[in-house]
Amino acid sequence: MTKTILRYVFATIAVGCLAAQGQILFTSADLPGQVGDYYRAYAHTDSVDVTGLAGQAGGPHRWDFSAPPATNEEVWRMDVTPLTDGGQEAYFPDATYIERTTVEGTNKVSRSYYRIVPSEGRRYYGSYDVYANPEAPLTQLYSPATDLPTPINYGTTWTCTEDWPAKIDYIFFVCDVTVHFTSQAQADAYGTIVLPSLGELPSLRVNELHTWVVTNQTLGLVTTEYFRNYYWLVRGVGKAVEILSEPEEVVVLPADFTVARHFLRVFEASKATNAPALRPVTGLLASAEPGKVILSWMQETNRSGYRVEGLPLLGSTNWQVLAEPAANSWTNPTPASQGFFRVFSKP
Repeated sequence: MTKTILRYVFATIAVGCLAAQGQILFTSADLPGQVGDYYRAYAHTDSVDVTGLAGQAGGPHRWDFSAPPATNEEVWRMDVTPLTDGGQEAYFPDATYIERTTVEGTNKVSRSYYRIVPSEGRRYYGSYDVYANPEAPLTQLYSPATDLPTPINYGTTWTCTEDWPAKIDYIFFVCDVTVHFTSQAQADAYGTIVLPSLGELPSLRVNELHTWVVTNQTLGLVTTEYFRNYYWLVRGVGKAVEILSEPEEVVVLPADFTVARHFLRVFEASKATNAPALRPVTGLLASAEPGKVILSWMQETNRSGYRVEGLPLLGSTNWQVLAEPAANSWTNPTPASQGFFRVFSKP
């Protein structure tokens, strides 16, 4: 048993550790959720060429979004504010904070209402945006939706569903509608993104398919549109980059679309640092005892701790986070008959 486990561990070191460098574990604690948190970003809100920016699934990859701002890019500032900001708290009694987005140099402000549930993720309750929809600025979901679960690592999948009533202004008349929104998401790539001013940061890419079904009660019509949305999660920032496609009327959207309706990239954030990515430990050893496997490795200085990942079969790519110990050893109390392990030190 001991020799078998050792063979698995060293095989992983030889062929697996460098391929995983840059993966991160993203939890709800990594989101900006405290009053005073903020970021600033460059944003395109009309058709923009994004050819080749999304890249491929898998990893590790390096995505470079560090180009200087274009003349037609706006600057958005997101601030986490108390629930009382804006005076709409009565509509969202279970939310605990607001993400207030301001287009700098204008009086355009929107507010989104959230609550972080440690065992579940981030709950979204709705928004208030008088500039996006003057006739019905309030978006109040029938029930809250978990738009970002916790934890998220490479390979995590989830679905988010939202329903709400709304109004659409057709200039000469206003229609009552109901909206059914579904997002099918997967963290399908990992690596490092390069942001303006902030430099290189470890990141997870999320690939979402959005389905919008709008039922127009006034006209008796139902329309369906599909979008593909990519965003890159960074600890302390949340969605550091976001690329949303133009709408399509067919569900098969290309993964490498070339024109985006919305393109955002953060260049300043209250909690962002360009700390180095995860790196493999050295001297990884394993020993087997009845009912458990013990991993140990050389201790590292100036690092915050370690992360242990496991894989049942070498051919699989969905490494699972098993533990994040502070010391340079870890015990797996319920080992399978075979398995692969790798260990990283955290910045």
